[in-house]
This record gives sequence, C-alpha cells and structure tokens, in this order.
Amino acid sequence: SYRILEALYLGATPVILGAGEWTKAYTGLPVIEISPNDELSYESILDIKSNKLCENSNFNRLDFDYWKERILNETF
Repeated sequence: SYRILEALYLGATPVILGAGEWTKAYTGLPVIEISPNDELSYESILDIKSNKLCENSNFNRLDFDYWKERILNETF
C-alpha cells in the first residue's frame, strides 16, 4: 500500500497485519508485522521496534534508483 511507503518516508514505523504473500515486499524495511491473533500493546510495539527493526532496516529499498538498478540488472 502506498500509505505504508508514505509512513516510511516520513520516518514512522507502520504496523501491518501480516496475512499474505504481499508482506514480503516490506522485508528489510522497518515495518512491524503482526498476526490477527497477536495482542497489541504500546509496550509490545516498543519492544519489537527497539530489538528488531533498527538493526535490520534497509532504507535503500525506498529509493527509485535501487529499483531501477535492480530491474536493469535482472536477467530473464
């Protein structure tokens, strides 16, 4: 969704309901993915954000040049 990308551009950490293949598009980005059965609290979000997101984030995926280079170098 473009709203997730907009949130990332603005420096926010989106919380998404992880239920499908499309969530792979956000791999490497600081997105909190929860399942429908997860209990969500402010403390759990802070714990996930501080432990997981900052160390594995790759903001290059938000840049047009990243995707341009990846598409041009793709072999078919």
